[in-house]
Amino acid sequence: MLILTWVAAGVVATVHLISGINKLLRSNQLIPRRSELSLGVLEILGSIGLIVPKIVGIAAWLAPLAALCFVVLQIGAGIFHIRRKEFRVLPINCTLTALALFAALSWLLWVR
Repeated sequence: MLILTWVAAGVVATVHLISGINKLLRSNQLIPRRSELSLGVLEILGSIGLIVPKIVGIAAWLAPLAALCFVVLQIGAGIFHIRRKEFRVLPINCTLTALALFAALSWLLWVR
């Protein structure tokens, strides 16, 4: 279970880290630039918060909290894509939501 939790957290963190860096470097002009920059910074910080606290063992409660925040972020992203009728992206949102939820619940309930 521990290995699956780390794999799920690693995938979520990697995808959001890359997405956050992309949002900082390039504008896709779908949302206001300030909002895009804020989302990028939050994704990068969340990626760090998902992995680092568990590795160093300090404030380890931040990792499941970051995972739950990514669940909320992905639900918002899914709503954004549904409103724009971008249904091809929804499987990615659902997968990332499931992985983040699995990581959060496994760290909260099973893995210490």
